[in-house]
Amino acid sequence: MQAFRHLEEAVERVLERHPEYHSEAYTLVHLALGVTVERLAKPHHLSARELYLGCCAYAIGEYGPLAGETLAHWGVTKSADFGAIVYNLIEVGIFARQKEDSQSEFNDLPPLDLLLSEPFLCGKDLEDRRAAAGYPSSKKKRSKKK
Repeated sequence: MQAFRHLEEAVERVLERHPEYHSEAYTLVHLALGVTVERLAKPHHLSARELYLGCCAYAIGEYGPLAGETLAHWGVTKSADFGAIVYNLIEVGIFARQKEDSQSEFNDLPPLDLLLSEPFLCGKDLEDRRAAAGYPSSKKKRSKKK
């Protein structure tokens, strides 16, 4: 494994072997990692879930309601895509991993489209999206008084 000093050079190398993601997707994940760690009360090695949610929050902050479309344009449509990007960056020495880390930890995380659209939905639209993703209804059932 050759370690690269600059992200751009590393991404160029990654794209030679893994052209399925746009270079901007790699930049977003790299920047999101930094921002996510900075926001922690006590910095630590991020889990796949923490990094994934941090990437989603960063994308929403940067692209607002167009975050999903932007990521899709870059080839990122599901949590596993973030795992592939992270492990491609590990491969070229930009990111590091711990022994217990696994790319498969990025599988089966909350649906990307739901996470990216949820802040912009309300009412029935939000309930419908959550139901379609398999989440239980957030509506509280009222008991009937006799």
